[in-house]
Amino acid sequence: MTTYVMFRYTGSYSNQLNPANPLIAKILAMNLDGMSVTNIAGQLNIDGVPLLSGEGKWKKKDVYKIIRSNRNRLSGERTP
Repeated sequence: MTTYVMFRYTGSYSNQLNPANPLIAKILAMNLDGMSVTNIAGQLNIDGVPLLSGEGKWKKKDVYKIIRSNRNRLSGERTP
């Protein structure tokens, strides 16, 4: 079983999309391993991982937003 460090919503959702957040890093790694956004969302729900906001279940749009927000890190590009 995978252990996740959870972060609660603190009013700045964009700060929680930072890859330094272990959950975000895990989602990005799952995507790099070839998992689809649908499968990632399903696995997070099976594992009981709460959304970053702390409410609801993971949907593919939630995972896609995280991946899209970190697209440059996935491709190895650096941001200024």
